[in-house]
Amino acid sequence: MLTRTVRLTLPLVAVALCLLTGCSRTGADANPPYTTDLGTATELRLGYSAGVDQAPVLAGLTKSVFSNKLGSTKLTPVASGNGPEAVTALLGGSLDAAFVDVGAAIDAYAKSPDKVRLISGVTSNGVELVVRPTVTKPADLAGKTVATLRAGSAPDVALRKWLAANELTSKVKVATMDDSLIVSAFQKGLVDAAWVSEPTASTLAITARANVLIDEAALWPRHVFPTVVLVARSQYVSEHPATVTGLLEGLIASIELVDPVSPDARQAVQATVNDKLGKKLSPPVLHRAIQYLRFDVDPYPPLILQLAQDRVAAGTQPQAPALAGFADFQPLDKALAGSHRSTVAPAGLGPK
Repeated sequence: MLTRTVRLTLPLVAVALCLLTGCSRTGADANPPYTTDLGTATELRLGYSAGVDQAPVLAGLTKSVFSNKLGSTKLTPVASGNGPEAVTALLGGSLDAAFVDVGAAIDAYAKSPDKVRLISGVTSNGVELVVRPTVTKPADLAGKTVATLRAGSAPDVALRKWLAANELTSKVKVATMDDSLIVSAFQKGLVDAAWVSEPTASTLAITARANVLIDEAALWPRHVFPTVVLVARSQYVSEHPATVTGLLEGLIASIELVDPVSPDARQAVQATVNDKLGKKLSPPVLHRAIQYLRFDVDPYPPLILQLAQDRVAAGTQPQAPALAGFADFQPLDKALAGSHRSTVAPAGLGPK
């Protein structure tokens, strides 16, 4: 199910984290005023990925929603991908902002905390463990191979944490590979299961008759967790806050375009995604995939803290990256106020 509103009801773990770190938008947790504001930017180079998990972004680009909100600022969309390549471009200064996987965003801040800021959420959920029909319970995976995305990615961490919790770490082989290779590997019988995001999960479910053993959302309180977020160069945010606010106003308006109830909206999303992908997703695959996704500008900061901690539980990192100072929600606050919505608390991602 998709959502077009900012959800402020946090899960119990989020509430606990708020109590520990403080969720107030004032005092020590509030960003200081910008002292380097240079006014409206002449250009905004925006990285994105042509995937169904960025459907609102694609819709907004196609319908010029972002350009309209940015006014005199020239928008230059860049198909940068949503992982390490996009992060490298952002940190290297060839992108000003980018929609990226939450794991890649965490990596970016851990690597260069002075260069990048989390400014909004985009997508939640949409990750599943799909298996062959012969696998009906976790224990059935013993002795089998499970595919997932690149080592250290959010799906990879989630899989390894889940395997550890089910005492399967030493009994299951994890194979990391690109999305495009996972479908082929599953169809050829080279892997028995895959912990993957949409639309790969739906492609396997429909074309390879895979079953869903675990919907990752079910493992989280309130059945929600962030998967795609919007990050920007710190310098760009501080020098052009009004431009960043315009970008976020465009994102809010673009999310409004993706209505899961309207057949016309679904058809428009399908046409947009297929056009940007350069290949066609069948209507059944796209329809199923969209049902597993939620679109929202709330990045769920306490859950991002949990995702960072999960790397330790998964055994992929000896300690969780420090994320204090990662978020700057001042432009988002203004964009939300303009649409009469509540602001998002940064929790432990606020200023150091």
